[in-house]
Amino acid sequence: NKRSGRGVMTFGDGTLYHGEWRDDTMNGQGVMTLPNGERREGLFVNGEWRGPVRTQP
Repeated sequence: NKRSGRGVMTFGDGTLYHGEWRDDTMNGQGVMTLPNGERREGLFVNGEWRGPVRTQP
C-alpha cells in the first residue's frame, strides 16, 4: 500500500505534515508544522521543497 491523495503524517520528532502524496512520497501542496510551532507552506516534488516556501512563526 502506497500513500496517494491527501493525508496527514506525524514524524518521530513531532513534525506534522498535511498535504498531498503520490507514490508514498510528499508531492504537491503541503503544510509542515514544526515542533516549535513554526508553519511552512509550499510545493513538494518527490519529498523536497520546490519553489517559494511561506513561513509563519
